[in-house]
Amino acid sequence: MPRKRPQIKISPGEMEMLSILWELGGGTISRVHKEHAARGNQVSYATIQTRLNRLVDKGAAERVGFPGEYRALLKPEDVSDPYYDKIEKLCGGTVAPFLSHLFAKRAFDEEEIAVLEQIVAQHKQKERES
Repeated sequence: MPRKRPQIKISPGEMEMLSILWELGGGTISRVHKEHAARGNQVSYATIQTRLNRLVDKGAAERVGFPGEYRALLKPEDVSDPYYDKIEKLCGGTVAPFLSHLFAKRAFDEEEIAVLEQIVAQHKQKERES
């Protein structure tokens, strides 16, 4: 049985940093700051640096080379459990209302919808096979 990673508490701000690192495959403080701003989030360069360094301290990211490039050490599935638990509580065990709320709050592009459809199709296939 694979060993489970210890649970690391990730703040919402740190989660934003991880999301950017996953999307970019890594980046310097400057690159992450620019990407964060491009997403409509205005925080200082120093705040980005602090958040990235906290991720390093927690073992969720690493800093490589000079100038430092930060890379995520965790995968999205490594940090999803606490969020899943919260969604489960909020939705009473069913995710349909949560997904409906997400679709009402923001637009999904065709690629995201295709991924969601693929996930549903894979789930249906697993159910048929079992």
